[in-house]
Amino acid sequence: MTKNHSVGVIFEDDFHYLDHLAPLCSLLEIPLLVTDCDLYELGKKLYPNLHISFVSLSDVGEILTKNFQKIYYCFTSDFLDQYLGIYQLYTPNSWEKIWCPHGYSEKDNYDGFAKEKKVLFYGKEMQTRLKEKNFSFSSHFLGNYRAYYFCKHINFYRNLLQDRLSFLEKKPTILYAPTWEDGENSFSFAKLNSLLEKLPFSFNWIIKLHPNTIKSNLIEIEQLKGKYEKNTIHFLEDFTPVYPLLDRVDGLMGDSSSICYDMLFFPQKPLFFFTENRLQIHKMGTKITEEDLQSFAILWEKCQIPNKHLEESKKDYYFSIFS
Repeated sequence: MTKNHSVGVIFEDDFHYLDHLAPLCSLLEIPLLVTDCDLYELGKKLYPNLHISFVSLSDVGEILTKNFQKIYYCFTSDFLDQYLGIYQLYTPNSWEKIWCPHGYSEKDNYDGFAKEKKVLFYGKEMQTRLKEKNFSFSSHFLGNYRAYYFCKHINFYRNLLQDRLSFLEKKPTILYAPTWEDGENSFSFAKLNSLLEKLPFSFNWIIKLHPNTIKSNLIEIEQLKGKYEKNTIHFLEDFTPVYPLLDRVDGLMGDSSSICYDMLFFPQKPLFFFTENRLQIHKMGTKITEEDLQSFAILWEKCQIPNKHLEESKKDYYFSIFS
């Protein structure tokens, strides 16, 4: 390898970064280094045309130093420097570090990037938010590269999910994908049990929990799976690609997770929110409560009536985020 090579990197078991760096690295035709065996296996299986390599966490600093000059990552540069270790002390300016976003959010959570030198952004909305912080880094337009990557490999993913979700019955399929308990009360794992009890049998339900939620509640989640996983409720694990999944389902139920903004790519598909209408994204769907699940079929039928105004609003908001 020559020193001018670029690379993406994920340390430890940060599974939620894979669907952001894997498509980017594939499209840029650069390798992705990971230090977790399970993450490596998922990357090989789920992302076509990706050059992914497993390296030991103890060796990653030396490998990056000897072979690469430009590093793409999703965590902060402070976190990256911890893993570069002693090599960072001897060669502090040898790497060009570029932060890649891992999903769009309206939350004011950009302060952690004050020390970044180069940042990628999706579109106008994110660029405006970054400018408001008066950060000194340079920023570069990215667009919705994950949707592009999905479209590029659409046949692969549709065939993959046809096999993976072959158990689904012939009825509408709803994806429930809440964010994690992030301090803003968007999601409470303690309430998941009562919510699952109320899901109507007239729909297929795919439950996709955030990797941070899974890490923190392994035993409890296994108990929930044993109690609820049956013909209509299915917990989906070890499947990180978001756009193929959104393409497969008929609707999305969530809160303020970045996957809700991804769903704007499919403007005809309804969004349902277990939260107050406090963000712009919440205007793109229907606010519901647990009690509403008892009459969810009625809400669903209402959402099947074409709403051109809502679809156009979704398209406009999508383009403001990703272009």
